Amino acid sequence: MQVAETPQPYTATVIDRPLNDYSTILVEYYFKDTAAILALYDSEMNPFRSTVSRALIALFMIGGTASWFDVNDTGSEYFPRLKKHVQSLKTSGRMSPTGQSQAFFENTLACWEMFLAFVVDGDENEVFDSPHLPLLPADPEPEPRSIFPVVQIPHPVTGVAHEIHTTLARVGRLVRRNRRRAMSKQFLTRESILEAHREVDEAAELEIFLTNLQVPLESAIVQTGDSQTPTWHLTALAEVYRFVGLIQLYHIFPDTLVSRMSLQNSHAGGDVAQVSAHEAEERLRQFTLKAVEILRSIPAGSGTKDFHPFLIVAVCSGLTIPIVEVPASPQAMAGLGNSLALVAANVHRARGFLRGRLQLLLHSLPKNPIQRCIDIVEATWAETDNRHESSGRPAYWMDVMMQNNWETFMA
Repeated sequence: MQVAETPQPYTATVIDRPLNDYSTILVEYYFKDTAAILALYDSEMNPFRSTVSRALIALFMIGGTASWFDVNDTGSEYFPRLKKHVQSLKTSGRMSPTGQSQAFFENTLACWEMFLAFVVDGDENEVFDSPHLPLLPADPEPEPRSIFPVVQIPHPVTGVAHEIHTTLARVGRLVRRNRRRAMSKQFLTRESILEAHREVDEAAELEIFLTNLQVPLESAIVQTGDSQTPTWHLTALAEVYRFVGLIQLYHIFPDTLVSRMSLQNSHAGGDVAQVSAHEAEERLRQFTLKAVEILRSIPAGSGTKDFHPFLIVAVCSGLTIPIVEVPASPQAMAGLGNSLALVAANVHRARGFLRGRLQLLLHSLPKNPIQRCIDIVEATWAETDNRHESSGRPAYWMDVMMQNNWETFMA
């Protein structure tokens, strides 16, 4: 006779994990948002979604996101660590000079250095070794009978603008060094005069390079695989970067703009008379408006949006409202007034777009650095619009930032 076993009550196995399990939340947040923010495009090609080198990626992530938590933290202390680590791997042979990892990290360093150059007073001897590797470790000389064109894989941080980033880093160091010296209010010395001459010469060299630099054709670039960020977004962004570099040089070293205008006038067979300050300011204004229009063509939802705040700050000084400084006849004033009104309307329209783009980014990107960018832009425009009460010159965004200690990592 068998005795039936008494059925045991069913008990489900419950995993003891709190609802606010921070490790799970952080991992989910990283793959949902952070990986996309750190890169220009988001697809299987985004190395932030794979293991490239954990220690190196960690240094870049910590430094690049420091301003998210403390707006005054530029993350600059982590840059030399990453640079030293990469150089150590190169010299030890643990990083192939033709491999994807070295190209990835050298380009990443170039971008990081570019952003820091505008907000940190750095030692020129600490600049990353050049020349940098190309964006794509491909043979620059294709086989003679090859029918396939050489294509370029866009880097997730520099996109297709590697040379522009390295040049912009030089522009940033040059301009910041100039503004720091101008704000020091020290007496002139022979050395300071020589330094000023060296700065003008370097500015002229950089202006020529950026003017002649051509952004790669879209057809020569591998598609990103991100529907939100087609390849043309990267080429447009690279063009805005190029404009930004020239705008800084033209604003701080106006001789470079005057020389460019005189050269263009001579080639066009026009009058080679001396370019006036008013003409130079108008050319800079139109140049800036063109840069804003290119940026306007890139949708706010593009994967490149994390890099827009810096570009907006860097172009804001060129959006000046024209003013009349010399008396003119009533007839001349009537025609001039219509022209100035049109220019002013274009400037207000451009400012409105930049304000709107920053407000959109304020709700889609980490708030702290974006709000700081808004503060810099608005203070620069306010000072520029009141320039008749001060020096008469348009305000420069870097001066405003430095005077208020508003440096932050703008990406």
